[in-house]
Amino acid sequence: MKIFQKNLIAIKKHHPQLIKLIKNTNIDNEKIMVLPTTSGDHRILYKRDDGSEVYIHNEHDPSIGAKQAIDLMGQMDKEGIAILFGFGLGYFAEEVLELFDSGQVMIVYEAVPEIFKTALRTRDLTKLLTSGKIEIVLGKEMNNFLFPLEYHHLLANGKFWIVKHHPSLKLDEKAYQKFQEKMENEKRITGSNIATIINLGKEFINSFMDNIPSIIRTPGVLNLKDIFKGRPAIIVSAGPSLEKNLHLLKKTKGKAIIVAVDAVLQTILPVGIVPDIVVGIDPLPDNFGFFYGNPLLKHVPFVCLCQYTPKTLDSYPGPIFINMTAGNIIFQWLCNFWEEKGFIESGGGSVAHLAFSVAEYIGCSSIALTGQDLSFSKNLHAGSGMELLHDYIIKNEECAGFFNYTRDTKMVDSRESATVVKNIAGEDRYTNDAFLAFKTAFETKANEFPGSVIHASEDGLPIKGTTIMRLVDFIDTYCNIPEIDTFSILTRASNREIRYNIDDLLLEIDKTKSLFTNIRRNGKKILHYVQRLEKLIERNQKDCKEFHNILRKIESLTEKVKSPMLNIIAAYHYKLELYLKGQDTKSIDDMVDKWERLDKQLERAKNYYPEVIEAIDIFNKRLDKLINAMELEKRVNTIIMDESLSEYIKYSKVARLYNRANRVNQAVKYTELAINALDKLDNDMAKDKNYPKHGKDTLQISLAELYINQSRFLDAKEILDEIDKSEDQLQIEEGSESHLWQNEKTDSLLAVCEEKINVWNKRKEDMGVILKKAVENYGNDFESAEFYYKVKDYEMAEKKYLAAINECQNQTPEKQLMNKVNGSPPLILKAYYGLANTYIAMERIEEVVEILGQIIELDPSNPEPYCDMGRIAALNDKFPEAEAFLMKAIELAPYTEKPYKLLANLYINYKMPEKASLLYENAIKINPANPIFAQWLAEIYTKMIATPKLQK
Repeated sequence: MKIFQKNLIAIKKHHPQLIKLIKNTNIDNEKIMVLPTTSGDHRILYKRDDGSEVYIHNEHDPSIGAKQAIDLMGQMDKEGIAILFGFGLGYFAEEVLELFDSGQVMIVYEAVPEIFKTALRTRDLTKLLTSGKIEIVLGKEMNNFLFPLEYHHLLANGKFWIVKHHPSLKLDEKAYQKFQEKMENEKRITGSNIATIINLGKEFINSFMDNIPSIIRTPGVLNLKDIFKGRPAIIVSAGPSLEKNLHLLKKTKGKAIIVAVDAVLQTILPVGIVPDIVVGIDPLPDNFGFFYGNPLLKHVPFVCLCQYTPKTLDSYPGPIFINMTAGNIIFQWLCNFWEEKGFIESGGGSVAHLAFSVAEYIGCSSIALTGQDLSFSKNLHAGSGMELLHDYIIKNEECAGFFNYTRDTKMVDSRESATVVKNIAGEDRYTNDAFLAFKTAFETKANEFPGSVIHASEDGLPIKGTTIMRLVDFIDTYCNIPEIDTFSILTRASNREIRYNIDDLLLEIDKTKSLFTNIRRNGKKILHYVQRLEKLIERNQKDCKEFHNILRKIESLTEKVKSPMLNIIAAYHYKLELYLKGQDTKSIDDMVDKWERLDKQLERAKNYYPEVIEAIDIFNKRLDKLINAMELEKRVNTIIMDESLSEYIKYSKVARLYNRANRVNQAVKYTELAINALDKLDNDMAKDKNYPKHGKDTLQISLAELYINQSRFLDAKEILDEIDKSEDQLQIEEGSESHLWQNEKTDSLLAVCEEKINVWNKRKEDMGVILKKAVENYGNDFESAEFYYKVKDYEMAEKKYLAAINECQNQTPEKQLMNKVNGSPPLILKAYYGLANTYIAMERIEEVVEILGQIIELDPSNPEPYCDMGRIAALNDKFPEAEAFLMKAIELAPYTEKPYKLLANLYINYKMPEKASLLYENAIKINPANPIFAQWLAEIYTKMIATPKLQK
């Protein structure tokens, strides 16, 4: 069999992702030549496009890299990644592989696929290609760049070593540089994700398990796939620039799909901006504060990860869609006991990345990013709205508790540990490592998204792969489409029958709890025996009968504590996760010296089993809580299926069960059903002695209290007002306990509602001021033109300047010139000048001259356009015109330095220093108090004396 075929078979089996690229790669034999060496091996002569030649490998012995490989292995830990830049014919990679330890892997990046294919044709590389310790990345596009995900724990801990094959680097230095930058970016993202796991791993597990009762009864994001196909989307994040666009978001309702992150709800809902979807990811208790006090939440569908803050998930009043997480090991363990929910990969580490992924998942063809600054001027997520939110939180003790705020809490100045960067307009802003990691992830998303990604965060950092555009222009360009009722569509998607299996789920949980209990017991025994062994070793009794008996017992118990289920509890201790993923176990067990090996094994046991025992203790408590919750769900199902009970009785019982369990949204659902069931009872049944007299009022009071827990205090007040006015209530026997209780409870709840409504109205009023300011300060086409000029989008700048000029020209000439802002030049002149600068940037000089002529015609007493015309004439070697324009500028502004300097420079350039000196002498006569003209005149005289050529 030919060498290439043998290698290709190995590639197909072990690196199938490379097959298509290899087959599509054509080798130019004039560009790549394989040459023999004195050792009998081969090397490559590569001819670059610029004509230079690069020899790959030594002419005598291509495998001379063995010493370098040995040096590399001396630097590496027993666990780590060797990243090789350049494959060549594979000699160095083979040498490294020969020396590899059990925990070491190699990543090879070859930027030139033709070189790799040449290697496959030239040498038998099957041993290398079939090794499980090597990953290969090929080509400039790096489509199989997946190793950072697989080896994240090594990258995050700095266990990687880069080796550069310098001849290979000469073939495409930019590609190798790009690879290194991409690797560093992925490492940054990975580090951010690992930090999240370390800090929140326990919360992820606990929240997920607390949410399982909600998960089984809640629809998943699978119901949302392509539900708004072809629609534009706007991602609303909490960056400082959001406030500029607040007023515009309202205009897009029903056209663009507004996907907001949870942190902006307190900013946008008070001004009546109701997003089509809100998204959340983290399990932090603080998150409940984003929702607290917002009576409009029932109109906002919520997409959240399965481990989102349980209190929010249990009380949220609007439609919910659960997004499972493929990497969640609890999900992998239990997901077969409920229907497929679907999974949207957030990919990036922030809630805004999930918002982007949701927009893509629901089928949106264009996505605008607003409030995605990834930078700040002083405080993270600062702005008037955020400052008001801060004040609102610290004044509201209940809300402050969610955010761990006190009345003394101040907005933190975040600049101290920040990095200074340039935003899209070239202005200084501050950022941090997390924001930079998020930026990289957004760039990846933008490049992979098949539609258009618009960066509409006007103060944000640049994001590669996006088009910079103001939100108003995104709306004009993408949102000129018919409106739809998104809430009705999403509500229908949420109202569907959901399948699950509670009985088998409970059996699995019980079985797992028993397994962990046994592992814990055996782990405690192992630790006891380890202590006994250490005492025997101290007494030098290694060969006694007891010593060997204990070793056998430990070996037997070790087999009993081995279980893949231990991975479930790894997130409770990140060290335990590293142990389960790492290679140290194999390294220790492979030691030759049995006593050294035993010492290491005992040390490992003392570190490992306490971690396991502690994690099991924590986890089994969570299992007990989950068992109780699932028993409740089982009881609910039994009641609902009981045909001997009336609907009213069924729903009332279930509502009480959920109310006691603090499952607020389920309690609301069944309380409402119970009230509806009562309404269906006819008058004849109402006469029956078993009819629940006054039961409806009791249910309504209970419902009002539940509504308050959901921040639906407007709905609660409506119910309570109705009860207060009820004629039936007036007919209740005066002085009865039920009457008194009902009155007291109603009054108490009404007082709570009034208080919360007042807070809400004040927040609406305060945010309304910011909304009004956004409308007033957003500006017109002129402001848009200035923005596009700053970000160097000259075509859009031209379009907006022309629009601003056209708007001004529709006014009378007098009004045009009176239309000044803060004493600055009239708007039409500023627009003309902006257009002229735009044409200069576009190198459209003829149009610059035309615009300056229009400025002169409109405002002939302004010296500036004459100066500009003079400069342009001088650049085009038109001396008479340049001199005339600049003399006119001096005539209009005899006390201004600029036109004198321009005209003097013109004279000097045309070898007329005498005229330049005369010009400055006249300037001194007119401006005797200005020393600058005397200084310039002295400089002219000095040059005239020092340069003989100028003397006559």
